[in-house]
Amino acid sequence: MVFCLTSLCLSPASLLELRIGFADGAGAKGGVTLNGERPDRSEFRDFQNTGEPFDLYIQALDWFQGTEQPELLSFFQVAAAEYPEGPTRTRYQAAAVTFRIPYWDWAYNATMPDLVNSPTIEVNTKNGPQTLRNPLAAYVFHPKPDASVFPTNEMVSVPSLSLTPPTHLTAPYKWWSSTAQQGSQYSQTVRRPDGNGNSQPDAINAVLNSNAGSLHDRIYLLLSRETEYSAFSNTNGQRSDTNSDSLEAVHNDIHVLVGWGGHMMYVPYSAFDPIFWLHHTNIDRLYAIWQAINPDSYVIDQVSRFNTFTTNSGSTEGVNTALAPFHGPNDIEFTSANSRHTVQFGYTYPEVRDWSKTPAEVKSDAQAAVNRLYGPAGVLTRRGSSIGDVTPPLRIPPGLISDGGYRRWFVNIRLHKFALGGPGIIHIFAGNFSNDPKEWPTDPSLVGSGTIFANPNTTSTSGGDELFVHASIPLTRKLVDAYDKELISSLDPASVTPFLAKYLDWRVTKDGYTAIDPGRVNTLKIYVGSQDVTVPASDTEFPTYGASYSHIECTNGKPGGVDYGDGS
Repeated sequence: MVFCLTSLCLSPASLLELRIGFADGAGAKGGVTLNGERPDRSEFRDFQNTGEPFDLYIQALDWFQGTEQPELLSFFQVAAAEYPEGPTRTRYQAAAVTFRIPYWDWAYNATMPDLVNSPTIEVNTKNGPQTLRNPLAAYVFHPKPDASVFPTNEMVSVPSLSLTPPTHLTAPYKWWSSTAQQGSQYSQTVRRPDGNGNSQPDAINAVLNSNAGSLHDRIYLLLSRETEYSAFSNTNGQRSDTNSDSLEAVHNDIHVLVGWGGHMMYVPYSAFDPIFWLHHTNIDRLYAIWQAINPDSYVIDQVSRFNTFTTNSGSTEGVNTALAPFHGPNDIEFTSANSRHTVQFGYTYPEVRDWSKTPAEVKSDAQAAVNRLYGPAGVLTRRGSSIGDVTPPLRIPPGLISDGGYRRWFVNIRLHKFALGGPGIIHIFAGNFSNDPKEWPTDPSLVGSGTIFANPNTTSTSGGDELFVHASIPLTRKLVDAYDKELISSLDPASVTPFLAKYLDWRVTKDGYTAIDPGRVNTLKIYVGSQDVTVPASDTEFPTYGASYSHIECTNGKPGGVDYGDGS
């Protein structure tokens, strides 16, 4: 089960599981017992210490990437069968049966695991310890991309749909061009490339750290308060003043913040970056957790806005629509209906182990895990883990809690999906900030960043200009900082709204670098809201989310902000 924008589908991650389990004929369901017990997918920083499974994973990924590109579904005999006979081979064969692909929990620890950026990696092979090119750091193209394989090898100019005045924006496909500013094609995937085409992991981690609190709090809010699949799952789902976020929106942020001019930032090429797999497995995990908490809400019929290779725009897609081109045993087409649960694919996650439990027990365990991992401090406890420097939980000082609750604050973002002609970022600030766009992603006054993760080649939809993306950036954490500095006296509107009216601001960039005046983006709407929150009574319960309020006075008169004359 892998979460996709509007439904579920198999992914390259699932193909890798099939490949590793293939050695002894177990397939991806190796290690599954009669009562439904099955192996966990685990967080990468824990998984890297597992020994044999990690050794097999790196070797299998290395071989998988070495497959000739026209033969994307080729499989090879796994390394486990090639280890010397005896206890060593037995251990590796057992590891191959129970191996499941790991995930990167960026909501718990936002920075990338160190190992995914190391150029080389050491593993135990059949010939003993060896140092390999690290297949997690980059995918090496073979052959190099050109116009015969990819859509273009030239810079592409595409029209913006909602900039005033209209303009054409340049889509940065420079890595496909032999005349690019780097002087040569990129031979491998890159993350936030510098002028010489080198990835910059430290710069990426700095940006992720600046967004860590926002990512952490958004995931908690999504899992603890959203109960409808259509709103939880995608950026264009049904929206309300208190519900402008979605799992897709946060998913998009990781693509853009990690890629930042590199392959992860661009829809057609993002899956070539190996970190895509770790990211999407975490999206699948977060969906599985939400599903355990909300088992009765699922895919509903929707009209497709785009043409695909198998469907026309305007057609209705639903729970029984084929998820082409993926097929199961006996050539059965996968649909959202028959790929709904992880048990069907022979894996689970630590938070949703469901064997020998009632649905109510699974839900209770999942809620306790969400509170433990992502809940506010002082209410619940954190797990012990080797994940490293975890994101600090939201802290609500006793002075801000009244009658067992507090008021949470948030900034909602609404924008046409193709407003910038491709990917873009909306930085939200609460305080004085730099005039230099290069400083915005890590400015101390940054609250968080919302992103557009859009294909630069897409310029129209069957829905005309109605395709908007939405996101919601929590403000409470930044307001607690302001309270600590005695800039506000409470979370009540009388104290908060004058502060936000003075200090709340935002900036827009396309491709992560080029600043665009928010006043030119005529579909951009920024608005502030608040909501009453009652603290849960136990670690298996979620907060109660009560009445919500709009605060136009915080954005009135600011370019792109909702004002008193705005009817939207």
